[in-house]
Amino acid sequence: MSIGKWGWALCGLLAIVLVAPFIPATANGLKQSDVEQLAKAMEDKGIAVTEVEMRTSVSLPAVINQNELRIVQDTWQKKLLGKTRIENRQEKGMDIYAGSMKAPAYVLDYQLIGVPQTGKIGVYIVVKLKGKRESLQDLVKAQERVNKVLKEERQNGQNSTCIRGMYNDTLSVDHQEEMVSSILQSLQAKEVERLVDESVVSISGLTGLWEPYIHAGERKMNLQVAAHLDQLNKVTRFTAGTPIITAEY
Repeated sequence: MSIGKWGWALCGLLAIVLVAPFIPATANGLKQSDVEQLAKAMEDKGIAVTEVEMRTSVSLPAVINQNELRIVQDTWQKKLLGKTRIENRQEKGMDIYAGSMKAPAYVLDYQLIGVPQTGKIGVYIVVKLKGKRESLQDLVKAQERVNKVLKEERQNGQNSTCIRGMYNDTLSVDHQEEMVSSILQSLQAKEVERLVDESVVSISGLTGLWEPYIHAGERKMNLQVAAHLDQLNKVTRFTAGTPIITAEY
């Protein structure tokens, strides 16, 4: 699935709050062993994993006014952030409540978004967890806690995992394409779609190594790997995502 060019996947500006929360997936999250396998597939190609990002998003029942939206916000803030300070802002007609909580091994970013609809306000939550490679176990457990809260409230969150890495050399587009294809092959993924231009390579596929997937037209996919050349720093940057990349690449 070709998400975008010049470094944007689903999280460019408003896409992060309007598109990523609604990706239809078949299951919640990956096991730690699955995420480890994804990271190792990159590391086996000489790519140093620099960051792991896990996102959980959910669509909540709509409300009819701002007062109801604030009540919903207060309720979910207590469940997911505790007493962490929240900032409220207006952005293109949307109400956005946002806050961050720093844990020893990761950072949790929280957004509750109110989107005007006909006669009501749609309500969506995005929880993003970021940490280093060595924090992977803590990130998985943190995402499991978020999913547990959602389950207790009878809400079904959709999860995605993105892993960023750096190859310490400048690779041509042909070599980027070869590297990306090799990572997918090592994860037993069959190619579904690809985007290749003068600076970005992005290939999506379907692997049977884990269950969650989304639909790309009539086909299923649950893995996307992208690469781009960072001329300024003389390196090539890679991003792998499942079921799709939901971070900048």
